[in-house]
This record gives sequence, structure tokens and C-alpha cells, in this order.
Amino acid sequence: MSVVRRHEPRIVILTNPADPHSALIREGLRRKGIDTLLWHTTDFPTLQAGSIRLQGEGRSWEMVGPELEIRNCRASTVLLRRPQPPVLPSFVDPADRTFALRECSLFLRAVYNEVGSGAFWVNPLESQSKTILRTEQLKAAACAGFRIPHTLCSNDPAKIQDFIRSNQAGVIYKSFFSISWETNEGMAIAFSSLVREEDLPEDLVLRATPGIFQELIPKDHELRVTAFGNRLFSVKLRSQETDRGKIDWRVAGDNVPMEPVTLPRRVALACRRVMRALGIVFGCFDLIVTPDGDYVFLEVNEMGAFLWLEERLPELRLLDAFCEFLIQARKDFKWRQSSQSVKLDQVHADAVRYLEAVAPRLHVTSNSGRPRDGVF
Repeated sequence: MSVVRRHEPRIVILTNPADPHSALIREGLRRKGIDTLLWHTTDFPTLQAGSIRLQGEGRSWEMVGPELEIRNCRASTVLLRRPQPPVLPSFVDPADRTFALRECSLFLRAVYNEVGSGAFWVNPLESQSKTILRTEQLKAAACAGFRIPHTLCSNDPAKIQDFIRSNQAGVIYKSFFSISWETNEGMAIAFSSLVREEDLPEDLVLRATPGIFQELIPKDHELRVTAFGNRLFSVKLRSQETDRGKIDWRVAGDNVPMEPVTLPRRVALACRRVMRALGIVFGCFDLIVTPDGDYVFLEVNEMGAFLWLEERLPELRLLDAFCEFLIQARKDFKWRQSSQSVKLDQVHADAVRYLEAVAPRLHVTSNSGRPRDGVF
């Protein structure tokens, strides 16, 4: 089954069939009358076939697959919404898989450049190599005026042990890349955790996998700041009022009390400086506010989830604002909440129906992107 696109889609979303945000955003854009294409990157090459033809200064291209038939067009906006690597067919010999996967990845990058030539990218492809590095984020944040935690990134057992001993208030361990995996009991997620010297594995294991170790920062509360271009939406997370979310508020889930807040101007400016330094136009910031009123930068996720905030706080209208951001294709987009704003609860049922009934039947789902219970 494929849907023929007889005119250029204004907005292309590069994603995977298990991502709830892409389905919700497409439904929101549809309600605004905007032609939007979900491009499931895991379908290539098993279910998608593409070509690029160059002759002299002319060129043409196409990509065809389930729910996808697109040729020689240019999108106004391209949203990178957690696209996954290509998934190779099972018949590819193990000895050939590294070569084939590299070829598929480079070819897809070439096709993305065609559809996104001249488009407004959220976020630009070239920003990924910088933003994915926590060290680059922390450097950008410090230069922007944020306080950052004293941080050690290392696989040296002696340096890790010394760092823990020298930070008597406590040390937090984080992975370089957020990861989740399936177990017999359900989904397991690697959260930030308090680590003591006696918690460390043996030296051989420490050397095998570098980690991020940071001083424990005292918290009054935390902030989740969602940036759409120049517009910032800030939510206060009262994580210290929970039993399980004091170290990592995500552990407490829906039990974290939250409320919209206004960000101080100097902090908003610092967030925008970080985004400029990293070359991004969208990001979800995690900040600590200390009992003394300091604002401490932890990280910014350039493909972070944000619609869960509207689920908890319907007055935020983040879906409508983000759709306008994509439609207007500019950092200084104009938006104000009104009775005509698209609401998350209006598109929720259609998005769930697509994720549960359509996407698993039509598309290839990678092991790291299996659908999970619930939309968020």
C-alpha cells in the first residue's frame, strides 16, 4: 500500500513508526490544512526504493515505499523527529552488513539533502555531531553564562574514584546517550543515579565503558524549558516533593507536581545563546534551580519529548505552537493562544489509532524503536 503525493508536501517529518510525537504533530498539522509527510527511515531498504540521477547540472530523485511516493520536490520544513538507522533485510550476510548499512546511511543522507534543500530544518543535520556530545553542550552553556556541574567524563578507574572521593556531597552518574531496552518485566531505562565508590564495578568494567560523573547539585526545584525558535515555554518541576524523583525527576513520572512559570530574562537569553552555539532551533532544556536561586544547566535534548507537558498542563497548547513554528518556518514565528488553537486531546485518538493499527502493519520497526504502551 502506498499513498501517491500529487503535490509537494510542505512539511516532511523524518521519523520512525514507533514515535508518538510524529503522529501527533502530523494530526495537528492536518487540522491546520497543511500537507505533511511521515517518512519512516527504518523502511529503507527493505520496503523503500530510492534513486538519484545526475546529468550535467541537472538532477532528479525519488523515494517510494509504504505511505511514501515522493519525487523531485522541495519541502518548506524538515523535522528530524528521532529518525532511526536503516534496517537491513534478514537475508543480508553478516559479513556484508557493516558495508550495506554504511551505504544505506550515506545514500539516505544524500536523499535528505535533496528533499531538504533550502528548507527550514528542525534541527539542521549538521548540528547533530555537536549537540549529541554532552561535553559540547556543557561548554556552550558555560560560555552562555550558565553555571554547570563539575563534571568528569572518563573510563579511568583511578580518576573516577578520586572524583567521587573529592565530591563529598555526592556524585551523579549519567550515560553519554539515553537508552532504553526491553526486559521480561517491561521497558528498562537508564536514569541518572547517585553513585558511591563502593557502587563502582571492577576496574575492567569501568575501562570498557566511559561515563559522565557530575557533582550532586542541591535542588529547590527543576525546570523543563522547551524552545521553539525564540519562543520558550517553561515548566517548574517540583521534584524534591517526591520520594523517587529527587535525583532524576523522570523516575517519579506523573507524580511530579508541575506548573507553568515565567523564565527570568537572563536565563532565557542564556538558553538562546546555547542554541545558537550548538546550531539548533529546537531543544528541551533541563535546568536545576538551587536553594540559593542559581540556575544550573544540565543538558538540552535536540529531539526531546514535549507534548507530555501539554498532557499534564493542557493550558500550555504546545502542539499548536509547534505546528505554527513548522508552518511559518522561522525562529521568530508569530503565535498566540486562541480558541482556534489545535489541542492535544483533539488529535490524540487519531494518532494512537495510527501508531497501534497502521504503522506496525505497514512499516519496519527497529529493535530500538518498538512501540511502547501509551503515547508518551
